[in-house]
Amino acid sequence: MIDNSTFLLQNIALDLDRISTSLNRNSFTVAERFVQEVINQQKQIGNSSLPDYIKKILSALPQALSQQESKQKADDALMYSILLQNFVAKNTLDKPLKNS
Repeated sequence: MIDNSTFLLQNIALDLDRISTSLNRNSFTVAERFVQEVINQQKQIGNSSLPDYIKKILSALPQALSQQESKQKADDALMYSILLQNFVAKNTLDKPLKNS
């Protein structure tokens, strides 16, 4: 079973990927909508028991997503998306499945 913070991290990773794709397609309105989603989900995670490097990534998101340069913002969003996806994948694979 996936805990709430892992679920939110996966959602953030997917939204960051959508931001990157939208910016590369010059869909700035769509990208801004997903930026708001990331910020809302980031607030929901709060001070959970995440590793320090994930907390550092989450704290860097507001600055990365407020950049004016869309190419750099798209690159940063993609990078953070991949880092979070890797953490979620490792975190869910390391946990044993519960028998029903």
